[in-house]
Amino acid sequence: MPAGTTNFNKQKTMWNPGYVYYGCAVPAPGAIITVVIDANGIPTPDATENPNHIHLGYTPKGTKCLYKWTKTDATDNEHTMPHDVRLTGEEMTITGQWKQLLDADLLEKMSVGGTKSSITGGTLIDFGGQDVLTPACIAVFAPRKEDPTKIIQFVLYSAYNTEGVEFTNDKDAEADSPFTFVGLSLANRPKKKQAGYIYIPSLS
Repeated sequence: MPAGTTNFNKQKTMWNPGYVYYGCAVPAPGAIITVVIDANGIPTPDATENPNHIHLGYTPKGTKCLYKWTKTDATDNEHTMPHDVRLTGEEMTITGQWKQLLDADLLEKMSVGGTKSSITGGTLIDFGGQDVLTPACIAVFAPRKEDPTKIIQFVLYSAYNTEGVEFTNDKDAEADSPFTFVGLSLANRPKKKQAGYIYIPSLS
């Protein structure tokens, strides 16, 4: 009898930084965000196609990108196990921490409920009374470890940060704030292409 096939391949593992971008343009179905490598070798969204993007800056431990589904079982009185199952829910999130809490543009976006204005001597972020949540397209770009010009993408078409903002004043440690971007479904897109995507570039 012939042996089966094993599948050990270190080129298909992940060991890389991830760069988080807020406010990218949502690509058409079947397309991806165009990436341009900057002078420092960092992947960025094409500025012409994504004029409103903001880089999240420093993250202390990178990001976690999640796709998860939930199910509903059909059971009966005659058997101990379900006789059918349906996929009834899906979840896509991007989680991590961000450090640049004094970036007023980021603070307004990440807080969700904040409103930025310029006043004498600085920038004011007001809170309280906001009743409109405006989601945005969130992208994580991760260079493949074998070739940093090949960029893995994890993208949520429409998402919002559920964590708000958290400030820590501590002389012994630099502050950071957690984020959890939760994806929403865009019903005007084709079925199975409504929430986001993962793109894995070929090495060849």
